Amino acid sequence: MRPLNVFLGIVMLSLFSVQSCSSQKQPGNDIQLAVQAWSFRNFTFQEAVKQAAQIGFRHIEMFPGQKISEGTEGNTHFGMSEESRELVKSILKENNIKLVQYGVVSCNSKEEWVQLFEFCKAMGVETINSEPEFSDFILLDSLTQAFNINLAVHNHATGTRYWDPQIVLDQIEGKNPRIGVCADNGHWMRSGLDPVESLKKVEGKLITMHIKDMSEFNNLEAHTVAFGTGVLDGKKLIDELKRQGFSGIITVENEYNWDNPANDLTTTLASLNGLLK
Repeated sequence: MRPLNVFLGIVMLSLFSVQSCSSQKQPGNDIQLAVQAWSFRNFTFQEAVKQAAQIGFRHIEMFPGQKISEGTEGNTHFGMSEESRELVKSILKENNIKLVQYGVVSCNSKEEWVQLFEFCKAMGVETINSEPEFSDFILLDSLTQAFNINLAVHNHATGTRYWDPQIVLDQIEGKNPRIGVCADNGHWMRSGLDPVESLKKVEGKLITMHIKDMSEFNNLEAHTVAFGTGVLDGKKLIDELKRQGFSGIITVENEYNWDNPANDLTTTLASLNGLLK
């Protein structure tokens, strides 16, 4: 009987530990922060990854077309050579950064879409952020399931295809759960759309975000600023993510101080970490 008692004791201790961990879990703990390499568009991908690591990021989103490193010909387009793929992997490993997303990217043919998904699968990318043609969704519904990779529809500002969240929702209706929304609250704000109300509108479909604070509201000339220093109510936005029970990656994006993005990104990361905790 003694071994049975020991076994039961271990089981009870394990259950208690699980319950204790669950009770200590705070809202927002399942949200992880990445940085969009576009924030460092005036630098090589290698320099972007190095700066991101120094700031404190552990995840990054790659965009197509950035020079990989000085002294090499390759760039971050998904059609890169195997040699370039290995270079990218070595840069990421050296800086302890994980490549989690790729975008914003769209393709012009079925062959290109397949090549994109194959690339992302090989590189460990979890989510492709895109602004596809409406006619692409039948194919994307199939590819996302075949490759087990998310496709999140990104929005730019007024005058672009997906500026209004309702347009996105109309296009992804009836598609599998791997097709959803990449909400860019900065472009919503530039378009005069309330970012929190827009976030509520896409509840249940949100896969990721490009998160940013802005210099002005309802002005297409507005630009990003360090999070917490602009017109966005950052706490209200994060509280809405928590209310929705969102878990996953949200990507910080700088689109202003191109030659010296590190200062704004450092402030942004500290501000967001404070709100998430």
